Order: sequence, then C-alpha cells, then structure tokens
Amino acid sequence: MFEKAFEGKPPVVAVSQDVRPSTKAADTRQRIDMLTKSLDDYEQQYYRALRMNMADTAEKSYDASRAALDEIKKLKEEGNPYAREVFDARKQQDDALNTIEDALTQVNSAEYLGGENKQGTRTTKDLLLASAERARAQYIAATLQEAATHRRAAGKEALTQDEALKAASEMNDVLTEWSSRVQAAPRREALTEVVTPAQMR
Repeated sequence: MFEKAFEGKPPVVAVSQDVRPSTKAADTRQRIDMLTKSLDDYEQQYYRALRMNMADTAEKSYDASRAALDEIKKLKEEGNPYAREVFDARKQQDDALNTIEDALTQVNSAEYLGGENKQGTRTTKDLLLASAERARAQYIAATLQEAATHRRAAGKEALTQDEALKAASEMNDVLTEWSSRVQAAPRREALTEVVTPAQMR
C-alpha cells in the first residue's frame, strides 16, 4: 500500500542511491554511534582539561580523539556508503551547532557593529541572528537526512511528509530552548542532547 501511494513521487528526504538495505545495517549503526560518542567524549575531555590547565590530560584526550577520527576515516573508506552518508550528515549537524554557538556568543558579548565590544568586527547583530537561523535549518535538514539514511539501510519505509514536518517542528522547539540557554554553561556542554524524534528512528 505504501509503495502504491507514493509511486512515481520523489521521497520527502532524498537518500543516496548508493545506500541499500543490508542485514549488517544494525551492526554498522552501532559502530557509527560508538565512534561518534567516543570522539565527542574525548573532545569534551580535551577542552575541559585545557580550561583547568591540565596539560597531560589534554594531550592524552587529544591523542585519543585523533585515534577515534582515524577509525571514522577508516570506516568511511571501507566502501560503506551507509557509514559515509551518516558521518557526513553528523558533520553537517556539528558544523551547524558550532555556527549557532559562535553567532549567539557574539550577540551575548555585544561583539557586533553598534555593540559594546565592536572592535575588530564587521558584522551586525541582525546578520549574526540570521546566521544562527540558517544554521538551525541546516541542522534540522541534516538530522532528517541521517534519519532517512538509517531507514533506507534498515529496509524501512521512507519518511512521510507528516513525519518529517512533525520531527522538524520538535527539533526546532528543542533548538529554540537550547539557544536561549547556550551561554549559561561552557561551550557545547550546555547541549546535553538534541533529541531525535522517535518517529525518525
């Protein structure tokens, strides 16, 4: 029935044709999640150690994060389109969050033309806020892309328009709340988790 209803129509979120259903999809996803978490943990440890002037710990955490990156690169180069697409989507998500953080940090610090700390800046408050909004949309799009890729690899039905719209709305709400408190804690530690809506799994 699903295939009949969407026959001849493009999917709501396009997925690379290289990604095909596989019985190994669950194992691959587990490995992706493990490597991603390890990298995130080591990077957090590194920045925390820098703030606390713990040079040895920072060096060890940095080396561990490079090792995790090497494992990610190896998995991407093994010819696994599923892993490659997921890692690419997660990088887009991370880049978008960094852009949001950078923009909001400048806004809160009044580092813009007309602000208290305008020295050395060429941007305006409106441009910074617009940049954060674009990054929010990019984050949501990349997260939907990852969800659609997981579904394809697992042999599940593609995201419907209603599912995609609901998921995007929920993520937008979470990002709005996070953005309002992002400067209340050290960078990225303020973000405990941007939850992926259940219907996207």
